[in-house]
Amino acid sequence: MSAGPASSPTVDRVLQLQRTAGNAAVGRWLAREVITDIEVPSAVNHTRGTVTQDDHALRHERHQGVPFVRGAGEDASGVDPSDIRQGFIGDCFFLSPLMATARINPSKVAKMVRGPIGESPSGGSAYEVKLYNDSGDLVTHHVDDRFISNADGTPRYAQYGDRSAVGPELWVMLMEKAWAAQRGGFNNMDFGAASDGLRAVTGKSSTWHNVATENTDQIIANISQAVADGKPVVCNTPATITSPALAWATAAGISLVNAHSYNVASASKTARTIDVQNPHGRNHLPGLAVGDFRMIFEWYGILDSSVK
Repeated sequence: MSAGPASSPTVDRVLQLQRTAGNAAVGRWLAREVITDIEVPSAVNHTRGTVTQDDHALRHERHQGVPFVRGAGEDASGVDPSDIRQGFIGDCFFLSPLMATARINPSKVAKMVRGPIGESPSGGSAYEVKLYNDSGDLVTHHVDDRFISNADGTPRYAQYGDRSAVGPELWVMLMEKAWAAQRGGFNNMDFGAASDGLRAVTGKSSTWHNVATENTDQIIANISQAVADGKPVVCNTPATITSPALAWATAAGISLVNAHSYNVASASKTARTIDVQNPHGRNHLPGLAVGDFRMIFEWYGILDSSVK
């Protein structure tokens, strides 16, 4: 007996839609536009010191989900800073500005991602992502829901946001992929200047303060005013964490990351505390005394205008 024709993802999808949603849904799905200019940024491939990271052998796997999922207590847009969790790439200088901006104006961030707008040539869903270039002009990127993945199928770089019945939340992964495309590959967004990340997300310039040149009164006044004005604040640790900072972290049971961009969630001029968040999604520094902030961080940057 001869074998029947081999199945394909398209045929399988049509049959699934017929069973679950009917012929009208099949017609809508078949009519989806194929977006041909999908950008596929190359994976990380570098040697830093004695550590080599070559992700070129990893596959671009499809992660079928939805751009936004409204978790409990989140903005109606579904965008929330807690959706951001950095993966195995040093792009805190993009994710921290994104986290800070999403906290102040989630709907602004949500408008930067649209879709699905059609189908990619690979059969995945295509999305439109808008980011700002160095001149402050919006650039449109077309990316799909295929992401560089670990051997077990999990995302290698930015992680899922919330979960839904129809799949994981993808907006952070889509924006990260678009910025990698804008910079010419993931290699070029593995460590960099947080001022670039702030501009990519907001289109605006930022002013940077060397912590060593300011006293605690100046620091808390600047940061608390920025928070009140709706200006994202990003703060960077030095390349080498100081011995006093390491001792403080050990006593507090907290891990500090060197050469890392954190961001400010809130500040109290009265209590003289700063709530600092980590784009890793863990090891946050809530209620940090301004003196400890000065001990831990080397620089902080404030966007020059509000994003409210």
